[in-house]
Amino acid sequence: MPDENETLTIKRKAKAVWYCQQCPVVEDCLRYAYENNIQHGIYGGMTTKERRKNRYKWKRENGIYNNA
Repeated sequence: MPDENETLTIKRKAKAVWYCQQCPVVEDCLRYAYENNIQHGIYGGMTTKERRKNRYKWKRENGIYNNA
């Protein structure tokens, strides 16, 4: 069971992600995070862990990934 501080952190992250996803420049923000290899924080409506998980897919979909 998470302690009280961990529970608050989880709730804060969820709230921040929700607000971020409502932003009109969410896609630009996500692009910025990927192109600049941002390793911390919430960008583009995603946590660091979510961005890491989706990085390859995002780069392929945006023509950035190079197989060479």
